[in-house]
Amino acid sequence: MPTKAELITAIDGMANYLNQVSQWYVIGAEPFGQIEADTEVSYVFEFYCYIRFVNELSIVGNRITFYNNGFMGNLFPKGPAEKNQGWAKFEIRDHHDQIIYDVCAGVMIHTGIPNYTYAADISIQDPVQIPHAHNTFLIVDAKFKTNPNHQIPIRQLREFKAVLIDLGFPKGNPNATLLGTSFAISSIVTNGQTNAYHIQYSTVNGFNQIGNFHP
Repeated sequence: MPTKAELITAIDGMANYLNQVSQWYVIGAEPFGQIEADTEVSYVFEFYCYIRFVNELSIVGNRITFYNNGFMGNLFPKGPAEKNQGWAKFEIRDHHDQIIYDVCAGVMIHTGIPNYTYAADISIQDPVQIPHAHNTFLIVDAKFKTNPNHQIPIRQLREFKAVLIDLGFPKGNPNATLLGTSFAISSIVTNGQTNAYHIQYSTVNGFNQIGNFHP
């Protein structure tokens, strides 16, 4: 079971790779400054999943850039937040330097139902200021388990299925290359275990569940 320090070390290693291969790094503006000694382990795990996914998107051939020109600068949200508040994010760009998709952490997706939004731990969206369900093509929900032997319960799988229905999933994959990444389709992921008896449930309902996800 990796410790928080080991998760942060893994994040730093992936960040160093992204520094070398993409256009996101700004000297003196480290994007991981909000991860401190008292940062909740659950958030560190969520952020680990996020940076690992971005890292994998780059490895399989996508052009990744880092956006930190908004009001919040180089900070990512630690909890549900409106995207148009200017949080940091990653972008997938084409060879003409046009933004194809945003890869976001923690921003709220508007469903069209009054007073109901959903903040996905990770999402791929159209590059819009206020994302709605029709702008969102992939979501990932990270579930940190203090005990790595604990499983994702059927209750959480049902809750994730309900969110997917609310957002109009399943949808076609975005044009960005997702094959070869951990999250080729919408997924619920944990550092703990999956229950073999529940695998068919996620398959039938168009999402993936991933266990033992850690460095």
